[in-house]
Amino acid sequence: MPKIYCDKNVLEAALERLEYVFANFENVYFSVSGGKDSSVMVQLAERVAAGMGRTYDVLYIDFEAQYRRTIEHIGELKQLAHVNRFYHVALPIALRNAVSMLQPKWICWDETCRELWVRPLPEDAITQANCPWSWFRPGEEFEDFIVEFARWYRDTHIGRVACAVGIRADESLNRFQTIDFHEHKQEFRGHHWTTRVEDDIYNVYPLYDWRVEDIWGAVSRLDLKSNGIYELMYKNGMSIYQQRLCQPYGDDQRNGLDQFKALEPETWEKVLARVNGVNFGNIYCRTSALGNINLDAIEEFQRVNERYTYLTGQRDDVQKSKTELERVIADITGEMKAIFAQQFSIINQAFGETFLELFGGGKATLE
Repeated sequence: MPKIYCDKNVLEAALERLEYVFANFENVYFSVSGGKDSSVMVQLAERVAAGMGRTYDVLYIDFEAQYRRTIEHIGELKQLAHVNRFYHVALPIALRNAVSMLQPKWICWDETCRELWVRPLPEDAITQANCPWSWFRPGEEFEDFIVEFARWYRDTHIGRVACAVGIRADESLNRFQTIDFHEHKQEFRGHHWTTRVEDDIYNVYPLYDWRVEDIWGAVSRLDLKSNGIYELMYKNGMSIYQQRLCQPYGDDQRNGLDQFKALEPETWEKVLARVNGVNFGNIYCRTSALGNINLDAIEEFQRVNERYTYLTGQRDDVQKSKTELERVIADITGEMKAIFAQQFSIINQAFGETFLELFGGGKATLE
């Protein structure tokens, strides 16, 4: 899908989208990571909610082994006036570890590793000890938790649910595909920046068309709060286009892992003992040594192959139906031509006889 430029800037467009979300969804929650994109998104939402007299909820999943400044910034977001419920989740969830082949998944807040935790459990967090969700399984995948939470949120609220996600299409191909491939997803009333998850659950992406320059422009222009770790990254020589946060051991974020040791050495020392492979990642993160570890490749191939087989069968059925339909059309066309010729001959003969009778002689035909 090509870019279509409008007569408004991205800030105006984002505010309009947020107004639309609050006007059309009874229940709205924002998924934040403490990173720049989701931080700007929820602070813009705060302004819109204040003007519309609305409240909203926030979901934050605490990955334990994170920058201290990220947690400090989350504390700032908790102070937003129109937040109704701030779900600070500190549960044992399985996360991607792209810097180790021995431990491709690691579990944050794992009770069996309590003595190695990077920091204590937050006092106001939802933990394994006070978890209100019967559906939660310790060690479940992050992606599964996100879906299960959305279902629970819908089932415990009346009306449609919008989950706002602060992703930008220009940040990665995967994020671009999430938003742009509208032919393969269901949307809310034709808005391409929305995606139907399940009945009455939609993901919305109010900042999907922003660039990183727009993010920092909004922070400066609107005097928004931001995660202090970005300032340290910039001072340490990392451009705004390279800065990645979230969990530092993911496939994209690992490329800046060598920054961790320099920016927060006190946190880094604890992370070394907590997450397998981070020191190796620190040394080789900007080389090809880490490679691309994909332990799910076999399962992904099976899924893709099943999909291919299914679509191939569908294509063959369509081709067979097309051939059969063309044969039927040809038979009907031939029969219609024969009937038309026969009837035309009868009419032509009757026309000649009528002409002779009317005019007492001569000859007339239809051609």
